Amino acid sequence: MKSKTPPLLPLAALALAAIPAQAALISIAPGNVTASTEIPGFNRIDDYLVDGSGLTGGQHVAAVEPNMWLSIGTAFGGDDPDPFVIFDLGAVYTINSFHVWNYNESPPNLVARGVNSVTVEYGTTAELGSTVPGITNFTIADGLATYAGENFSGFPAFNARYIKFDINSNHGGDNNFYGLSEVQFDGVPASGQGTSLELTITPAGAGYDLTWPSQNGMLYNVRSSPDLVGDVSTWTLVQGDIEPTPDTNTFLVTPAETKLFYVVEEFLPTDQIDLIESFDNVDDWIWIRNGGAEFGSQALTAVADPDGDRDGTVAKFDYDNSGPDGSDFAFELDGGPIDLSQYDELVLWKKCAVGNSLETKLYLHINDTNNDESARVEIRNTDPKLSTQSEDPGEWLQWTVDLHTDLDFSKSEGRAFSLSDLTDFSSFFLGCWSSGGSTGTIYFDDLQLIKRR
Repeated sequence: MKSKTPPLLPLAALALAAIPAQAALISIAPGNVTASTEIPGFNRIDDYLVDGSGLTGGQHVAAVEPNMWLSIGTAFGGDDPDPFVIFDLGAVYTINSFHVWNYNESPPNLVARGVNSVTVEYGTTAELGSTVPGITNFTIADGLATYAGENFSGFPAFNARYIKFDINSNHGGDNNFYGLSEVQFDGVPASGQGTSLELTITPAGAGYDLTWPSQNGMLYNVRSSPDLVGDVSTWTLVQGDIEPTPDTNTFLVTPAETKLFYVVEEFLPTDQIDLIESFDNVDDWIWIRNGGAEFGSQALTAVADPDGDRDGTVAKFDYDNSGPDGSDFAFELDGGPIDLSQYDELVLWKKCAVGNSLETKLYLHINDTNNDESARVEIRNTDPKLSTQSEDPGEWLQWTVDLHTDLDFSKSEGRAFSLSDLTDFSSFFLGCWSSGGSTGTIYFDDLQLIKRR
């Protein structure tokens, strides 16, 4: 008897592949913008931020109404205690860039009401939870009718439905107002939300090969489901983050799996960002240099950010370098040892209190306990803005360490020579040093590791 090839039609009819659209302007519906406040008695509402009002050919007019948003102010409803704007994109998108037209009212020239210091937060839910790195300020508008705004595109692409501008200051404008003219986001529907097309299916032994066109710069997920219920992004992940093998990729479906529905998702890879220490408490500290003739009196406490710029608690480090040695403290990682060699960058948020003394150096040491011995790797800070006496006291600044170029292995006692040796990152300590120095306070928050893609 001749063997029969399993029928292709039922499986072919059920196999779909998600194909992403090109990055494009995301349309935000009126009502999907929420500002902390709006100035009463004036036509300067938050919906004007996304409706294109006052915008022609990428240039924004200087006429304020009905084209811009403005918060309440000291003599106009009282100071806004926590200014912000939240954008609901309506679905999850992979954001590649965004454009901001700051507050452009003129005449009279009131552009200083525009947003200055800002944190851009995002999330796939309204709880947010992530911050776009490297964006700390919006440039002041020029007050001209041809104002071109400011584009932001140097950050790693991220997935979000909700994006928040957490506003910390304006450009010195009157009445503690905060304003913006227009905001636009560019992106593509996130994984599982693209257009679908049929896969190519061919017999492979007793099973089938699913084949789809692939391209460099993309990743693929294979998902399955026993029925067509629910969004495909909720289907069982069979295999994820599949690298492309252009011009096509192939995935084997075994005989036991041929009665399932399949979908292949194509998506832009985004950086993997892992929070390894949030400093929500100080229970994980190992020790702090304290007391005795060699050291001054240090203190480490978990506190709320005194300026309210960071959520939750942060680590407050009161250093004292009046002795002949430095000040530092050690922390053990919350989740246990980490293979640091799999990452590309380390990021730490830091804020110097006003009036700190200027110490010789601020440093971060990494302890790797591979092979039951500790290898100490030093990262010395050379950016004056991130010293103990910052050029921006009272402002949170991001300290980014390139793990491929910024590590000093000279004090590892021969136990580590390169990033590839740091496979058991277990603890770290932070400090500053200056023999016979003085005192001050530094706040730390959110130590993160980033894997670039």
